[in-house]
Amino acid sequence: MGMQGCISEYRFDPKRRWRCDYYFPVGLAIELEGGLWASTQGRKSRHFHGTGAKNDMIKYNALTEKHIFLLRFEPSKIDYNQILKVYNSLKNRS
Repeated sequence: MGMQGCISEYRFDPKRRWRCDYYFPVGLAIELEGGLWASTQGRKSRHFHGTGAKNDMIKYNALTEKHIFLLRFEPSKIDYNQILKVYNSLKNRS
């Protein structure tokens, strides 16, 4: 895909032990939202209920404070073209 140095399970905040699923050192984080449809299949996902959703918002805002752009995808619907477009934009900024 032309993107160098992707780091999986990147710990961007050692104090809170927060990680993002993937990180590119140009300042791009990727999160795969695996529990999106869990509640419709009789399972629970912490990401889309109460405290879990609130904590994710805090985590995602912390990425912004660190000047890291975040793209979120369903695991089965990753838009590699969008990732490449944002990656190239960040790579080429001055």
